[in-house]
Amino acid sequence: MDIAPSAANGASCTALWNSVTARADELDQDADAVCGSPAWGEIPLGFRALAFRTDAAEQARLTADPQQAPANPATFAIHINLVPV
Repeated sequence: MDIAPSAANGASCTALWNSVTARADELDQDADAVCGSPAWGEIPLGFRALAFRTDAAEQARLTADPQQAPANPATFAIHINLVPV
C-alpha cells in the first residue's frame, strides 16, 4: 500500500515519515514483548512486522542526522507492507 501526505510540502512529508516510523517501532516492540508471536491486535495472524520505504534518495534525507525534508514533496509517497512470519 502506498500513502502520501494530504499536503505536498516538506513538513507534511517529514511528519508522515516520522509517524510511520514511530508506529512501526511500536509494533516491533510489541512483537518483542510477545516473543514475535502474532498475538497482538494490530497485526493480522501470519504477519510479524510492518515494513516501509520510500525513494532511496528521499529516505536518505529523512534518516539523515539532522533530518532533512524530502526534495520532491509533490511526488513523495511511503510504501507500506506487512512482513509474513
